[in-house]
Amino acid sequence: MLGAFFFGVFWNMSEIISEEIGWLLTTLFVKFGIILFLLLFSSLQKQELSLTKATTKTKCIIALMGIIEAGAVAIVNYGLTIGDAILITPIASALSIVTIALSIIILKEKITKLQGIGVITAIVGVVVTAF
Repeated sequence: MLGAFFFGVFWNMSEIISEEIGWLLTTLFVKFGIILFLLLFSSLQKQELSLTKATTKTKCIIALMGIIEAGAVAIVNYGLTIGDAILITPIASALSIVTIALSIIILKEKITKLQGIGVITAIVGVVVTAF
């Protein structure tokens, strides 16, 4: 619930900040904020973040997905500087759907029926909010 709430608040706040300081700085602040949060959370949970046991292919896929995700957020922030959040947010909501699709295609992840229903619901939600 909190994730859905903050995801909804994020795009509205991102529009305001993007219009004030620019889309590129907004994207950089968001990405650095996420990295700091992840490091802090990992430290508080006393868990180590390490890719030493991961294969080179896995590391490359993780890096590629990070670059694509950062690019997507940058493009959305740019869109928020020239358009209204009510138009951009439904498109940005498809980010989760793209991430799931990429994990199925690239990582050969299997999804359950319940997860499939969730994906379909997300697609319907994006389409419905676009009108």
